Order: sequence, then structure tokens, then C-alpha cells
Amino acid sequence: MDATKEVASYKVTKGNTLVIDAQENVNYQLINDATGLGPQNIIAKRDGNDLQITLENGDLQPDIIIKNYYGENTEDTTNLIVGEHENGNIYAYVPESGETADAVSMLAAGDIEPQALGGHEVSALWVFSPWWLVGLGALALAGVAIGASGGSGKKSSGGNVVATPETSAEDLVKAAEAAEKAAEDALAQAMQDGVITPEERAKIEALNGKVNEAKDAAQEAINNLPNGAEKDKLQDRLDDVEPAELPTDLSPVTNPSNNGNQVDTLKPVVTPSDKDGSVEITPAEDDVKVEIGYTDEEDKPQTVVVEKDPETGEWKPAEGTELPEGVTVDPETGAVTIDQDAVKDNSPVTAEGTDKDGNTAETEATADEDDTLTPEVTPSDKDGSVKITPAEDDVKVEIGYTDEEDKPQTVVVEKDPETGEWKPAEGTELPEGVTVDPETGAVTINQDSVKDDSPVTAEGTDKDGNTAETEATAGEDDTLTPVVTPSDKDGSVVITPAEDDVKVEIGYTDEEDKPQTVVVEKDLETGEWKPAEGTELPEGVTVDPETGAVTIDQDAVKDNSPVTAE
Repeated sequence: MDATKEVASYKVTKGNTLVIDAQENVNYQLINDATGLGPQNIIAKRDGNDLQITLENGDLQPDIIIKNYYGENTEDTTNLIVGEHENGNIYAYVPESGETADAVSMLAAGDIEPQALGGHEVSALWVFSPWWLVGLGALALAGVAIGASGGSGKKSSGGNVVATPETSAEDLVKAAEAAEKAAEDALAQAMQDGVITPEERAKIEALNGKVNEAKDAAQEAINNLPNGAEKDKLQDRLDDVEPAELPTDLSPVTNPSNNGNQVDTLKPVVTPSDKDGSVEITPAEDDVKVEIGYTDEEDKPQTVVVEKDPETGEWKPAEGTELPEGVTVDPETGAVTIDQDAVKDNSPVTAEGTDKDGNTAETEATADEDDTLTPEVTPSDKDGSVKITPAEDDVKVEIGYTDEEDKPQTVVVEKDPETGEWKPAEGTELPEGVTVDPETGAVTINQDSVKDDSPVTAEGTDKDGNTAETEATAGEDDTLTPVVTPSDKDGSVVITPAEDDVKVEIGYTDEEDKPQTVVVEKDLETGEWKPAEGTELPEGVTVDPETGAVTIDQDAVKDNSPVTAE
């Protein structure tokens, strides 16, 4: 509206943002179509030179954007945001804080402030006067917005509209909700770049202070209401109002070599496992070096440094650094894993990341306690076999898997409490291709005994009956690598071709300490296995023509010597 008439009118629909251009010498009146009055509370945000207005509709996005509302100088901004009160008068929206700097026309870039319909009465005609800012302190002291119902608002001698006790409680709750939204909006904006600067943190903390002040004022008003449904409803609404929750680990990094300037390098991520005592350290996006500090299980401090090769992008231990036992680094991602047996329980793990410019960022987390109950299911990375290893406190392990004939199988092994020997549980017979190590309890399922890409489960039980279960997926059978099987009865060795093999070359040392080579081939027409052309089998070596299995008698191979097969 200008001095004589309404210039234009616009309709705001929920979920859509109305964008209009600012005009000189006009005020902007907000009207609720349902009541014909102005909304009691709004959120005002300055984005560059634009004014964003969010109404009381629960949306986080702005409902109105007035482009170029602000001039180059704040004092040049003279247009008001106004609304009609139920008493028929027009009032400007004023900051709930009572601070002049928080007024709509005075906001600094990036500021977000809740506003309430109040202040001095203004004419519907456009005549700007700074006197409308006077009385903000009175509004803040009263801690209220204008009453919204019943016509009970009263005009004070100073021109302010003051809520009566009958209406102030709901208005104060609305003010608290608006203050909460302002704090949440400021937090969301600050977190867009993943870093909260000290200035942003201070602003959010100040907004949180306003949330608490508004809650206290609303609570006092609710306490003075008579018991009943209306009081309970307002109390429930106020209970939902909370200050914005500031994260503790999103502060920018200070680089001592950069004169304390704030940089945007993010910290490495230290992630203690939620399943055992292991820890994973992942470099940040810009890191080219990560230095990790931790304490091992022998209470000795350890330092690991990994670096990213600038040419290949591969991560590896820094020159002169040897990875301690139980520590690995992923060459592609740079993620460093410290096994649970390599790091002390409940001890700090630190990680300092460095980018190519020498900026650094450090973070810390605490290693969890070792899991001494969950068995470890380890699919082979060479073939389709699977190994299941009991955890430290296990006395029984029950294993479930599917065999190559698609039949479910269950294997139970137990630890003898007297001898400590592991063996199949009473009444359990190990299926073909399944073995148990009597010393460690490790159960191995050969690749021909478990279905490819099928789940293998293992449940460990300790002496007190506590259980823990885990699962992994079996790999696919290796149909190329021959199987070398030393006899468990004597010194002989059997070499069995893999499914896809058509030739196997075997190397071993005989009893006279001489190297020997045997080559057998599969006839592609008949399928028969036999020594390759020009090869004569040494004494004590035979080949099965049907399977291609080569047997080296114990008297033909040197004890405790390697046997290779390709």
C-alpha cells in the first residue's frame, strides 16, 4: 500500500514461495484470508539484500521473498511489514527480543529473528517514521505478542498493544515456538557447509537463549491459567519447544601454521565398531596424510601414518612406517582398520588429517570393548570355502549353512571343559567336507560342501549361556586352483585338479633332496588324465585317469617340504 491506495495483492499458497520485487515508499501488509487479520508471529531472515518471511504454517521454507528489500545501508530500508490487529488498528512486526538490531528493517545479512505483531500503531498510509522502533523494550519486558482472539487486547498509553491474561498464554506459546523455529533455521543454515564457525555458534546460542526466555515467560503464563483442557493443550505445545541442538564436532579447524585462520578442511572420521573393539579411521575428502595414535593391548602407545600418493591416488603407509600387527589400510579409500586385538579397550584413538596445503584437523574417539562372544565367519578370498572361528569366551558354536545340493546343514562343536579340546557335540556327525581344529575350534567348510553365495551363520555360547550370532556369505567355488592335500595319516600327498583344469604342473622335492616336476594333462576328446607328452612319472607317483588326482607316496616326497601345483 502507498500513501493513497493498495498497489498490488498476492496470495500465498502452502508449499510454494511467493517472490516479489521490493518497491519504494510502500508497506507490506500480511493478511490471513480466514480472519482478515495479520498473523501473530512470523520469522524474518535477511538473505543478502532479500527479505525472507516464514509464516506460522510449520514449513521450514520461506513463504515470501521480497527481492532487494534492503538497500546498501540498513538505515536506508524504510518499508515496514505490518498487519491488522483484531482491534482494527495496523501495527508493525517487531522483534521478540526487543533489540533494535533485530528489527526487520535493521537485520544484518544472514540474521534470522522471530517477529511479533506489536509496537506502535502505524497508519495504513505509507509514512515511515523511526518512532515505531520506540517501545521495543516495553514489548520485550511484557514478553508477549498481540492477543489473537476475543477482542481482549488493550492499547496502552504508549501506543503498544498489550495482551490480557486471558490471551497472553497462547500468544507466549506461539512466541516460544517462533523462537524455536528461528534457532532451528539458523542451525540448518550453518550446517549447510558441514562447518559451524564461532560466529554461527554464538548466534545460535543467542537464539537458544531467546528460546529459553520465551519458554519461561510462556510457562509462567500457563501456570496462572485454571486447570482444564486448554491449559493442558498449551502445556503440551510448550513441552515440545526445545533449543536447537548444537553438534559438538562441527567446528572449523584452526591451522597453527596459517596464523590461526579458520579453514574448511574436515576432520578424519574415527568410528569405533558397534560390534567389537575394532576401530576404523577414514580420511576426510581433502586429506593427503593421516596420523593415527592409539594404545595397543600391551598398553604401549602406537603411531600409524598413512599417505596418499599424489600421482596414483593410492593410500599406503608413510615412508619408514611399518603397520603394526592387526592394522590394515585400504589402498583405495585410505581407511585404516585397527582390529579389536590390536587396540586397548576403552582407550582413546586420535587421528590428525593433513591436506595438500598443510592445514590440519584432529579428532578423537574411544575404542569399545572387545567382543569375546561372537564367532568369526570368514569366507575365503581364494575359493568358496568358509572358516568359522570361535570367540575367546565361546564354549560352543552352532553353525548353519546350505550345502551344494541346496539342503540345510547344522554343525555343533563344543569345547571340553577339562581338556580344552574342541570336537563335534555329542550326537553330531560332521558332514563330508567339514573339519574342526581340536586346538582352536576353527571349523572349515570346503568349497564343495557349501552352496555358492549362500549365508553361513554362527552362534557362539559362553559358559554362562550368553549367546551372540553373526553371519557372512560364502564366496564362489574356485574351479581353477588345484587342491594339494597332505595325508593326515602318513607323509603322502594328493594333488586334485580343479573343475576347469586341463593341465596341472606339480613341483616337489624327493627323499634325495632333488627337485621334481610332474605334468599331467586331460585329453579333451576322451576326458582321460595322463602324463603330458614327454613326461615320465617318477617312482612313487601315480595319476588317476578319471579324476586326474596325482598321488605322491610318502617315500617319494621329502618330509616337511613344500608341494606346489599350478
